[in-house]
Order: sequence, then C-alpha cells, then structure tokens
Amino acid sequence: MATAAEITVQARIQSAVVKSALVEMRGYWASLDLTKPEAARDALLEFMPYLNGKYGTAAGSAAATFYDELRDGASVAGRYRATVLAFDPEPTVTATRRIAGDLFGDNPSTALVGLGAMVNKQVLGLGRNTTAQSAIADPRSPGWHREVRGDTCKFCRFLATRDSVYKKSSANFAAHSDCDCVALPSWDSSAPEVNAKKYVASQVTFKMSPEQKRRHLDNIAGYLEEIPD
Repeated sequence: MATAAEITVQARIQSAVVKSALVEMRGYWASLDLTKPEAARDALLEFMPYLNGKYGTAAGSAAATFYDELRDGASVAGRYRATVLAFDPEPTVTATRRIAGDLFGDNPSTALVGLGAMVNKQVLGLGRNTTAQSAIADPRSPGWHREVRGDTCKFCRFLATRDSVYKKSSANFAAHSDCDCVALPSWDSSAPEVNAKKYVASQVTFKMSPEQKRRHLDNIAGYLEEIPD
C-alpha cells in the first residue's frame, strides 16, 4: 500500500499539472472578446477539449508511472504496466457549453470561475481513472480503493474505501471540483467488493436527462444521511 509520503508526492505532481493547465486557460481567456459572446463560446468549445486533453493526459501519465512504481515496490508477481486512459472530449464539451451560458449575462467573467473548476475536476479525473481502470485490468489486482486526504465532505467519506475495493470497470471516480481524494490500486486478493450504493453514487451524470439526474441526486442524498457529521 502507498505510504502517506508517496501519496503526498503524487498529489503535488497532479496539482502542478492542474496549475499549469489553469495558467494556460487564463492566458487564452484574456485573448477572448467578451463583447461577442457567441464567438467567445465557440472559441472555448474548441479550446477547452484541447486543454483538458493535453493536461489530462499528462495527469494520466503521472498516475500510470505512480501505479507502476507502487506495483514494483510491492513485488507483485507477473508483468503489467498501467495504461493511460484515453481522453474523452464529450464531458468537456458538455460542461463548457453549460458554463459558457454565463458569457451572455451581465457578468461574463463568472464563466472563468466555472471553467477553472471544470479543468481541476476533469484533469485530475483522468489521472484518477487511469489508476482505477489500470487496477481493474491488472490480473494481480482485485480492484482499486478510494482514500481521502485531510478534512473532507460527506460525499467523499461515503465513497471512500480502505478494506473494500471497486471491482467493476463501470465504476467512475466520482468527484466534486475541489476534491482531493486519490485512487489507489489494491493487491489484497481477499479484499471484499464495495456495496452497490457506492457504485450507484459513482455513476457518470453528464449523459443523464434532468429527471434521471434528479433521481440520482435524491438517491445520493439518502445515502449521505447515513453518514455521521
């Protein structure tokens, strides 16, 4: 299992990748003419997938290297190397289109805040899911677990696991925009699987209809009532 020091080092690497992405995003934002919201929106719809793909892949590469180092350090039998998860632009396009609605309001600069939160979530997400999907594919790993860092919210505490692992490839590393949880591979072949509620809460929501998403959030709210404050 990764030590606290190893996790901290990897978290700093991931944070540095996000910081670089945000610097580039803000530079691009400064070039936009916000008096022309349609043109600014269209430009962002082209730029943001490029940005998240570039830095998300960098985060994924760092996560894959970390996975391989952990595996080697644990002297796990057999040969396997983590694979960087392919970037899917659709979630970025969907989120960018939604956030770009602020460009048409009285304070278009509020879109910059939303874009920054989206970059943080999606760039880190590709790194986390690289770890998660590599653990699912690794014949010597039963799956992956979620570990919280420092103070965290009920949602993350509900999804966090240490003794049990996510074993299904459909499990997404659900996260909010300022989440600092990490995905770690497990080498414990006797580790039990997480309960079904955690799989439900980990579902990807961007393809859901408004009604489906409402029901999904209602389910999560019910689950969180079981978590002590």
